[in-house]
Amino acid sequence: MALAWIEKENQEKYPAYVVAPHLHEALWENNEDYFGWSNTASSDFVEKLLDHLIETANIDASRIYITGHSMGGDGTWYLGAKLQDRIAAIVPLSNAVSESTMSFVKAKIENETFETLPIWNFIHRNDSGTVYSQELFATFEANGHDNVYTHKVGGVDYDLTTEEILAEINKGQLRFHTEYSYPCSIAVCHFAMGKALREPFLFEWLFKQKRN
Repeated sequence: MALAWIEKENQEKYPAYVVAPHLHEALWENNEDYFGWSNTASSDFVEKLLDHLIETANIDASRIYITGHSMGGDGTWYLGAKLQDRIAAIVPLSNAVSESTMSFVKAKIENETFETLPIWNFIHRNDSGTVYSQELFATFEANGHDNVYTHKVGGVDYDLTTEEILAEINKGQLRFHTEYSYPCSIAVCHFAMGKALREPFLFEWLFKQKRN
């Protein structure tokens, strides 16, 4: 997944540093059961890594983005909520959201402390994590915040064209949810990133985001 961000065509148009750290073993309990990002060893490491990069590299601290696939998508939601004052946008991909992350993020939304961070979530509707994505976006709605659904959500087909999606981007919308429905086996459905990272609008939206 990290390779998509450093492809020549993307780097020529959207030059960026790409950092893909190895996960900390503390994300897993007994090396088998998924424990989640609420174990501070991993989230603290990411925060220290950001400090180091900002101090030592020519990085624009107002344009730091976080993305991740599956368990990394869970971490993207968790770190987005925890470090929202430091990052400009998040892109969860096929998120495998843990109960601890769900509780943490929902509490932030309900307390009105997580409404200004730009988010674009990509997932397949047959992915087991879809129900959690829908619940998080529903929580935004319940607290009076708008979402843009580009394809489908639940039983509703939005089917926005690329032009319509770009129009929403130009309006400055903050939260997008893309729920695919292309044919796939259960295992392949979990890899929506393969399609998401080739969408013509994702890079354009992401690199517009800048933290004040």
